[in-house]
Amino acid sequence: MAKFIVLQDPITDKRERVKQGFNFPAFFFGPIYYLTKGRILLAILWLVITVIFPHVVILTWILSGASANKFRKMYLLRRGWMIVSEVDGGPTKRPHKVSRNYYNEYPGAGILNSQKIYNLDRMMERFVVLDVETTGLNPLSDRIIEISINKYENGELIDQFHSLVNPEMPIPRIATGINGISDAMVKKKPKIYEIIREIECFLKDEIVVGYNVEFDLKFISNAFARSSLSIEQLTYFDVLDLVKETIRYGMTKNYKLKTIKEYFNISTDSHRAVSDCVTTFEVMKRCIEIKQEELNKQEIIQQQRILNMNDFEKEFISALEKKLEEIGLRDKLTFNVMGDKVINFKIDQMQIGRVKLRGKFKMQIIDKNNVMWLDIDGVEEAIMNLKHWMKYCKYLLRD
Repeated sequence: MAKFIVLQDPITDKRERVKQGFNFPAFFFGPIYYLTKGRILLAILWLVITVIFPHVVILTWILSGASANKFRKMYLLRRGWMIVSEVDGGPTKRPHKVSRNYYNEYPGAGILNSQKIYNLDRMMERFVVLDVETTGLNPLSDRIIEISINKYENGELIDQFHSLVNPEMPIPRIATGINGISDAMVKKKPKIYEIIREIECFLKDEIVVGYNVEFDLKFISNAFARSSLSIEQLTYFDVLDLVKETIRYGMTKNYKLKTIKEYFNISTDSHRAVSDCVTTFEVMKRCIEIKQEELNKQEIIQQQRILNMNDFEKEFISALEKKLEEIGLRDKLTFNVMGDKVINFKIDQMQIGRVKLRGKFKMQIIDKNNVMWLDIDGVEEAIMNLKHWMKYCKYLLRD
């Protein structure tokens, strides 16, 4: 019984069995076999040799029969497949082939749900930084030509995935002019569906960080959908939002990653996936440092304002804390004194009201439909109106 080597693609888990030893079909039809592989020049050369040296053709057939399976084995191993076992007998399973209309089909759903992180004031413990380079800006008609994913834990790079991608279409000159990726560079690189499983493994259950990352995620989602893959829930953070929060308008000519990189004197290349991932991480780290410095300054100012509170303000806060204690929300209360001496109160980061007990006394009342300011005569009236705040707290925290 014939012996077969079983090879497996570690990304897609597809398997193929390659026969060991002599291949009789290749012995008799070896030259035709290579002709079907598109080796036209070799086929012409074989025809010439057949006329001049007939005995060479016989030797070629023998070598073809002995080596055809070896060539198939070498081809798969060069594509990253691994030998997993040897088996006896049975038919040979050909590698999986995608539909000819792969880029026009969306049999899956891609990224089903996404949740954006809007506020970040310290480095996350674990996340991945994603960047893709594409043939254009349209996630439906354009394609990925390079992808990089850096995985970080406690601020340190722990894993990385990078690949140029064959888009199976000509790369427009304008795209090559931006990212420097040419048709020749991607000609022998894997197609997106050949590495999509590995991409899925890197992104699944991770917080995805990027610069204008929604652009990248649209391309990734479409690639998942075309391959009948989906991610149920994906959480992401856009470093561009952090940049706009920490670098005021006018401090740079624009908010492009290349411009921000120059602003921070970060020495990396631009418009290549690997370097853009590194740049995005460095920009995020420096913006968080700026934000932390600003928060520390604000904390010092806030402590000073609290120390300077008058008796009316202290009495009101004490009364509010007692009311919240009665409904089990005392520990969730936070407040800050604003520049105009108005005190802003929150429960679980949700505003419940404001009060001003200096100069002209005022109090803010909020319900589910309205926000209004009341002129009040004194702290006693403010304490009486706390019943409205309690009602709104219960509304906010309802099940």
